[in-house]
Amino acid sequence: PCMRSKRHPPRDVQEAITQFAPGWSAPNEAWCAAHLNMLCNYAIRNFEKYGTRVDPATNQVVQRGVLIPYDSLPGFVPQILLPLFHINPLPPSWLQKITDESNFYSKSRGAKIRVFQGDSKDKDTRATEQIQLYAEKMLSPSYAL
Repeated sequence: PCMRSKRHPPRDVQEAITQFAPGWSAPNEAWCAAHLNMLCNYAIRNFEKYGTRVDPATNQVVQRGVLIPYDSLPGFVPQILLPLFHINPLPPSWLQKITDESNFYSKSRGAKIRVFQGDSKDKDTRATEQIQLYAEKMLSPSYAL
C-alpha cells in the first residue's frame, strides 16, 4: 500500500518526503515510512479532534476515544476500552466472540481468511538500515505523543 500513492501522494506523504528524504527520487523505504507517518498523523489528528466531548448536561469532558497500543490487542478491548465506555461486565459469549474474531488477519482479501500471527518483532529484526533510518526520521515524532 505504501507504494501505490507514489505517483499522486497525499499531502502528508509529500511533506514528509520533502522534509526528510532527497526529493521525489527518495528510495522506496522513505516512501513507505512517509505513508506510515501519514497514517499515524491521521490517527493523532482525529483523536485530538474527536477523542473527547463536553457533556452538555454536566459540562464535564467525556472520553470518546482512546489510542490503543497495537501490541496490547485484543486483551485491551474487554479489559480497558469497553469499561472506559461503561460497557461492563460483558457476557462470557461476547468475550469469546472478541477472542475468536481476533484470531483472523484483518487485511485478508476476498474470501481468503488467514489466521493472524503477529509479525512485528520479525519485521523489526529484518529491517534494513534504510528502513530504520527513515522510520526513525519520520515516525519518531508521532511515537513521542
